[in-house]
Amino acid sequence: MTPQGQKYLFDIRRAIDLIEMFVGDTPTFDAYHADLKARSAVDRQLGIIS
Repeated sequence: MTPQGQKYLFDIRRAIDLIEMFVGDTPTFDAYHADLKARSAVDRQLGIIS
């Protein structure tokens, strides 16, 4: 794998870890939906993945 490919995979894994951290203590979808900071943070990380 090329170094650039390795970097992309590292970035994706990091984004997944951060998403898990951002929503890890959110008990329900409604609680997540009400938390603008968490939603914004997750949206940002999903943008990195895509």
